[in-house]
Amino acid sequence: MTAEETKQRFITINGKSYSVAQEGSASIVTRNGEPKTTKPMLNPTGNNGQGDQNVFYNPIQQFNRDLSVLAVLIYGRSALVEKRRKHENSSKVKQKGRQNARQNEARALTDENTRVDDSNPHGQEIVERLQADSSNVLTEGGAISSAVDEDGCRGTKRKRGDTQDEDCSDTHVAADGVKRPKAGSPENSTTMIKGSDQQAQNQDESQGGEVKENEVQRQSGAQQTEIVQVNGNSHDKSYSQSKRKWPSFSILDALSASGLRAIRYAKEIPFASHIIANDVSHDAVEAIKLNIVHNEVGNVLEPHVGDARTYMYGRQGNEAPSSLNHHTRRFDVIDLDPYGTAAPFFDAALLAIQDGGLLCVTCTDAGVFASNGYPEKAFALYGGTPMKGPHSHEGGLRLILHAISSAAAKYGLAIEPMLSLSIDFYARLFVRIHRRPIDVKLLAGKTMFVYNCDSGCGSWTRQFIGKQTSQQDKKGQEYFKHGFAQGPSTTPHCEHCGFKTHVAGPMWGGPIHNVHFVQRLLDLLPSLDKNIYSTIPRLKGMLTLALEEDLDLPAIPEKPADSPPSETSISDATIPVTSPSAIDPHPFFFNLSYLAKVLRVPTPSDDEFRGALRHLGYRVTRSHCKAMSIRTDAPFDVIWEVLREWARKKAPEKEGAVRPGTAGWEIMKGTRGSEAAKVKKARAVLDERLGKVHGIQDLKSELEAALFRLGRNDDAEGNGEGDTGKADRQRKLNQLEVIFDAKLGRETQRKGLVRYQLNPQPNWGPMNRATDRGGTG
Repeated sequence: MTAEETKQRFITINGKSYSVAQEGSASIVTRNGEPKTTKPMLNPTGNNGQGDQNVFYNPIQQFNRDLSVLAVLIYGRSALVEKRRKHENSSKVKQKGRQNARQNEARALTDENTRVDDSNPHGQEIVERLQADSSNVLTEGGAISSAVDEDGCRGTKRKRGDTQDEDCSDTHVAADGVKRPKAGSPENSTTMIKGSDQQAQNQDESQGGEVKENEVQRQSGAQQTEIVQVNGNSHDKSYSQSKRKWPSFSILDALSASGLRAIRYAKEIPFASHIIANDVSHDAVEAIKLNIVHNEVGNVLEPHVGDARTYMYGRQGNEAPSSLNHHTRRFDVIDLDPYGTAAPFFDAALLAIQDGGLLCVTCTDAGVFASNGYPEKAFALYGGTPMKGPHSHEGGLRLILHAISSAAAKYGLAIEPMLSLSIDFYARLFVRIHRRPIDVKLLAGKTMFVYNCDSGCGSWTRQFIGKQTSQQDKKGQEYFKHGFAQGPSTTPHCEHCGFKTHVAGPMWGGPIHNVHFVQRLLDLLPSLDKNIYSTIPRLKGMLTLALEEDLDLPAIPEKPADSPPSETSISDATIPVTSPSAIDPHPFFFNLSYLAKVLRVPTPSDDEFRGALRHLGYRVTRSHCKAMSIRTDAPFDVIWEVLREWARKKAPEKEGAVRPGTAGWEIMKGTRGSEAAKVKKARAVLDERLGKVHGIQDLKSELEAALFRLGRNDDAEGNGEGDTGKADRQRKLNQLEVIFDAKLGRETQRKGLVRYQLNPQPNWGPMNRATDRGGTG
């Protein structure tokens, strides 16, 4: 199969016709199923133009795969640094123990055999020999002189003042008297890398990829690290080639289908040492084998047929050394991308992943976790009920995180969401898993219910299940006291409009992104080849929105277009861990047009509304889930006051626009100057009724009825809180200086930033399940 064949729409292999799809650095072939009937298709553009498939492949999800490759790449750099650091620390501890044992043995021998007298004439000789041996172990003061150096040299004994022992040097004197690099030294490793990569380099050049090599100086100024550019993307070859320096890195694509994602991992993540592409379908595994040969990645990628849960459960507690042809260890990365929900695979994946590993999850059943149509099914799958309203997609993300965290807690595992995105018709989450039973105790304090006024004004109130209080011990270290949360946090009826609220959850109440991880992804984008990662504009837009969701972050300045991409050194590649006790102080968002519809007023511009909130001292940003979204730390009573002022100043209420008994009617009662309007209206009603009075008794009855109507309205406004409390709070709100400053609310315009995705093609969306028609693919 030549490069020209892969550019064609169809190719023939062994007499069978296959379609070819080029994505990223991978090229996959799939065989479409044969239709059972010869009748023409009623909708030939359906199923995203792919027709019936026997192996699932959806080109619309290239954004998902591009994002996944980059996320694993950024995470892998951090994971490898952490692995090496742990290994070196462990080696130092073991070496120190061996040296202490030698020291104790030397002292014991000294006490027994070094008496210098007539009975032991050789005692002085033994003393001198032991002193000579111990000088290689200890320096003055008992400090250990041998340690794991930066180049990975272990167990070398040095005397005080020696810069480097000959055994640990990078050169040795050959028989001809010439110093040459030793095997495994940086110089020799570079030579070996170039030689061993010659075949891969020729392969890349034959595929049109440009291979360039150069060396950059490390921060220490002593060690050279070779950087290779494959298809325009810079990678540190020491990750993938120097096995003496970097540990293994394994990936499981548990539901691989055509194997496209696993093949892209193999070709675009240079330090991946072992990748498993698993699928339960024999047709899919045959397609994976075909694509492995087609892409020439058999040295890294291994196909496997079987149930993903059975395979992952087989990795539980199995830490035996991995063989060349069969992976037995737990995985560094597990990718779950099923058709529908990934919930049935959570437990098995959590048991098969390394401590600190990355779990990648896709759920395409947004009609369940982000809709109000199937609350019973959402609870069965994710352990909580969904939300109704514009913010339902963020609620769905938090439901999935709750399902993962509750499943992990059973095994003493804590989760750390790195990136959680609502994309098109599915959710994509990247979660780091930590084996920390002490952090599992914090889960109840990060799990919440939400009282959602979905049938009224759209506001919400949350209620955490547990309570945790930070304390300090005598050494100044932090610990937590755990207890019960007080409830309920609100009344059964909405405090703003009086309508009934509905309960959603339980769901995850902590942060849904790691801002350091998101920033690393953004920093990587300028150095990527746009021919390989064609979704870079959308990646930049959505990642920027995800980063801006954190209200505690300062405004992100836009970099000049000609500025060089920022590079993170390998030593700084570690991703800081989000505090395990952190909760999201301002979850969810609202849609401004939705709130304006409640009040029956024209929708204010985003700039004017943001300017009003910022003038009052509140912070405002967007959400990646929906366009026209507002995410702020302002409470809802302030938000409604701003909208009431907008209606009073900019769009006066029309007579009869807001009907009594609606949510808008109750909220508009707090409009400034409405007290005089109430008096005027009550007087008009009373005058009308008094015109029909003919006796003293009737007059008395009408006056009592008028007083009753006024008192009933006041009680309704109190809403169980007491007349004085509600009135005092409303008076404070009416004293706020609301200024609709569009200039203050205007966001910085970033040229070419695609924040929200447009339809990629007509009739796009989720595709049908793959069928077994048409033979193997």
